[in-house]
Amino acid sequence: MRKLSFAALLVLLGTGVAFASSLAIPWFADTLPANVGVPVAPAVGKSGAMNLVYLKSNVDTTLTCYITYYNADGVCLGPFPPDNSFTIAPRSALAFRPCAYDPDSTVDPNATRGQEGGQGVLVPDRPISPDNNTPIPGVGIIDTKKNGSAVIEWIGGPNDVQGANVNFITVFNTDGSRTTLSYGHLLPPGL
Repeated sequence: MRKLSFAALLVLLGTGVAFASSLAIPWFADTLPANVGVPVAPAVGKSGAMNLVYLKSNVDTTLTCYITYYNADGVCLGPFPPDNSFTIAPRSALAFRPCAYDPDSTVDPNATRGQEGGQGVLVPDRPISPDNNTPIPGVGIIDTKKNGSAVIEWIGGPNDVQGANVNFITVFNTDGSRTTLSYGHLLPPGL
């Protein structure tokens, strides 16, 4: 009877315990401005990289996630709570650019070549110093780069969210033509 009571207690305690899970974005680089499209519109005429992170919820409830960015030296850049949260609707997916607010035409009718839909524009962007003299708030360092890594966390199982990181690099050639190279990979489990 004692063993049965102990087993029942473990089951009851186990059902009330939530576990944190995460995904890692090992590296991203996103140097292009918003609304340039994929591939980059010829009118832009600027070479650079565009990074899109895709996240897919595998659960039947709205999932609250938290994102934290790091620079190339591993320094935490934030954003910090409560400014680091976003949600993913049940069984849906979103795409976001880590370094650009880039709404598509469903969010902004004037954004004809944007990449972020209604859920994607709500994912906080990587904190970046606005100039070479202003530190990132809450961190105290100056970092104007548009690259780094990130961790996305949520309360739930490790398979509740899956993701991919896709990068598009466009080069405008001297003859006026352009070349776009893209690559992507699945996001590995995080911390």
